Amino acid sequence: MKLDLLVLLSICLLQAGTVESCTEGFMSQDLLTAKAEQITSCVGSSVTALAESQPTRWIFGRHFRPKSSCSSSHVITGLTLGVDIRSVNESRNEYPLFEIWTRDSNSNSFIKQQSISVALTPANFSTNGTYQFIFPTPISFNSNTRLGIYQPANDTSVVRFYRVSQSTGIKRVEDDDINNDQLSQSDLISTSFNVLIHPITEPSDDCFQSFLSQNDVIIDSSGITRITRVTNEVRAFPDIRFTCNGTIKNIILGTLRFENHYPLIQLKRSSQLINVLRPNITGATNISTNLYNVSLINPVEVKPNDILVIDSSNDARMYYQQYNGPLNYEIENHNGELELEPLDSSNNYPLISIVASASTSEFVSASNYVSLDVSATTSPSTGPESLDNNIGVIAGTITSAIILIIGVTILVIVIVLIARTRNKRKTIRLNSLTITRSASSQIDHDYTIVASGSFSTEGSNMYHKIHDLDYSQPVDNTIKKGLYNPSYSEQEAPKYETVTVHKLTSPSTPVVIPSPNTLENPMYTDEIIGSNIDKNSSIVTPQMYAVPISSSQAKIDPSHAQLSASPTQFVQEEPLYWQPGDDTDCLYHQLSSKGFREIAKKDIQTIKELGSGQFGTVYEGMWLSKPVAIKTLKNSSVEQDKVKFLQEAAIMGQFHHPNIVKLHGMVTVGEPLMIVLELIPHGDMRQYLHTLQPQPGELVASTVPGLLLSFCRQIASGMEYLSKKGFVHRDLAARNILMTDHGMCKIADFGMSRDLHDENYYVSTTAKRIPIKWTAPEALHFKRYSSASDVWSYGVVMYEIWSLGHKPFENCTNQECLRRVDSGFRLPPPPGCPRSIYEMMIQCWHPDTGSRPTFVQLVSRLSLSDAKLLSTVSSDTTVIGGPLETGYQLYTELQNMYQ
Repeated sequence: MKLDLLVLLSICLLQAGTVESCTEGFMSQDLLTAKAEQITSCVGSSVTALAESQPTRWIFGRHFRPKSSCSSSHVITGLTLGVDIRSVNESRNEYPLFEIWTRDSNSNSFIKQQSISVALTPANFSTNGTYQFIFPTPISFNSNTRLGIYQPANDTSVVRFYRVSQSTGIKRVEDDDINNDQLSQSDLISTSFNVLIHPITEPSDDCFQSFLSQNDVIIDSSGITRITRVTNEVRAFPDIRFTCNGTIKNIILGTLRFENHYPLIQLKRSSQLINVLRPNITGATNISTNLYNVSLINPVEVKPNDILVIDSSNDARMYYQQYNGPLNYEIENHNGELELEPLDSSNNYPLISIVASASTSEFVSASNYVSLDVSATTSPSTGPESLDNNIGVIAGTITSAIILIIGVTILVIVIVLIARTRNKRKTIRLNSLTITRSASSQIDHDYTIVASGSFSTEGSNMYHKIHDLDYSQPVDNTIKKGLYNPSYSEQEAPKYETVTVHKLTSPSTPVVIPSPNTLENPMYTDEIIGSNIDKNSSIVTPQMYAVPISSSQAKIDPSHAQLSASPTQFVQEEPLYWQPGDDTDCLYHQLSSKGFREIAKKDIQTIKELGSGQFGTVYEGMWLSKPVAIKTLKNSSVEQDKVKFLQEAAIMGQFHHPNIVKLHGMVTVGEPLMIVLELIPHGDMRQYLHTLQPQPGELVASTVPGLLLSFCRQIASGMEYLSKKGFVHRDLAARNILMTDHGMCKIADFGMSRDLHDENYYVSTTAKRIPIKWTAPEALHFKRYSSASDVWSYGVVMYEIWSLGHKPFENCTNQECLRRVDSGFRLPPPPGCPRSIYEMMIQCWHPDTGSRPTFVQLVSRLSLSDAKLLSTVSSDTTVIGGPLETGYQLYTELQNMYQ
């Protein structure tokens, strides 16, 4: 008897350790965690859709050619893709193409060999957000093979590729040649981005240069889709279902804690709707940002082919990932029969998963307790013998239970220790910075220096997931072989551990930060308590700043939204730029959560008006005892103007560098809204440069060349800082550089402050102001802005500096300027400009974005001594400040190199 019970309990334990998942089609744990964070993050994505208003064709050029290490026996078997998939309708029914081209080395042209339709549909939805597209037949390749893609127009394409910034970019086919099967080099336009595609090759992977790795595609794909909120709808999901008899014990839901109403979770079983639970989040366990584990007091039984239904009627709110999910259906009741009708153009993915486990009639009853029927193996008996037997059974049962508990405890301890060792940190390469990313947290990430150029996330009340996504593993879902649909099982539910908090403390005395030794002016040190600037270089490396902030949350009511003005604490600067939101609610949430300072209006005093524009007025004033500049918004009632005003503050507040204008804080309570900045007393650089121009018959002071070189260095240092943060300025010009008392340059104008009537701007049909004469050709023609386009503008700023404030192309119209630049013409050197400086200008104006220098390279070149940089003027007939015509004959081979 004892032995039989021990065997029976052992079988129970074995089955409990191998419980089958009873679900199919729910979001994977990692995707659900990432998407729940996006409900409130409002952070812009680093990836953008490749699709445009018209079809486009692209070729991966020589930088993406096959590696010599891959032999002729290698083949391409498929693609790992970062795409979004939208439902098909009458107007949206086209699919992109993956193409094979051959390079003809004799004519240096490209000939198209093969096209494969990437015909993914919502039926191919991926539970982990990334797709593998397997070719019907492997494709052979050689050293002359080039890969390409065709992207239909945005409105007609079911599948859309996505792109990410990269110095070595894909080539765009000219619109006029898009239908040609043979292309020359002149038909291709260089870009500065890559596409989320990784060619899968066998027998060894990674046979093509410069393509994103499979890991990078997986990581970047998480930023493709947005979060959308649905109310007053009932949606059913036939592709999210249950596959066996089992029980639901927990629901994992992505939502906000303080929603007024939560959706009702239901099951559709034939023509019956079964209520599972209307979650009560206030009593749920918060397992990561906006992700809650709701336990069912009475577990609900499920059967094969039960499908998920979400009822968000009565103003309940349900959050979805937009696109890339299964088809959504509505439920129609036809004479008592529940029928599903597809929702038009909807394949959103609900932020929900289920902790469910399979069960058998032998061990799991309706109450989910194990029932042991001993009468089947023993005959009824009475008296002392029966009592002894019963005592033996009870003793054996207790002994077995104790052994079981001890075994399970040891097993859990071992699993936790292994998981801690393997999943404490995961390192992700972002641009040129190495970021060590911990798991999701309930508060915004704080960053601390762990190594030069590296950051780790640690903060108060944060959680690390033990079950984290292993980016080193291949994607399991495929199109031809079926999709992998992981979900939570009872044993796989996420486990979390609390991490000790590490706080920065304020020093008792201010720390003075030395400037790079190529700049002779001190860096701004207000509220900065640490730096890792290399004293032997002018390159500003990633730094840790501590800036006073306030800690409480913003009030989201847009009629009286404000930041917090609670006592200050210290946080670190985030290493990468985050995109401000596009509505006031989101912006106020960002400004508060990121620690922007709310300044009391009573502490602000305006002294005099410095300027006025379409949107507001700029004043000189005082904040307590500190001189400041105060930007005001004229009309806060216009939502679009208010959003742009807050966006400008959100952008400026992210930057802490001596050559960038500093944001002190904001006034968001009362009218007008105010942005409070450091006061820059000497106006813009162009006006300052005019004061250096000599009178007729005179020469500039001997100190002017060194001063101009200092300006170039400072602006390059500030732009290098911005480019490392992933921010593109788009309007770098001398008019947007401000000058301090001590010759310091401050990069400004990060938002709406430009005057619509400024003659330097062309107002396009979309009402966007474009500074034609300062803007790179790829930005003008294709709206492709990048750090490389900022480098082009920097070259124009160098021209403004060395010409002492002359405008570029000042005798040309915008149209004439555009035509001349497209033909290869470049601005001639200003009079007296050293050859080494003009060489940098010309390189900044290279037509190929990938051939322009980076700001890191410019800073390095400008760190040479003044003597080396200023001693290369090749003519005695031209001097700084002389007539522009005297420079036309300088360095003519450089002037004509692109013609």
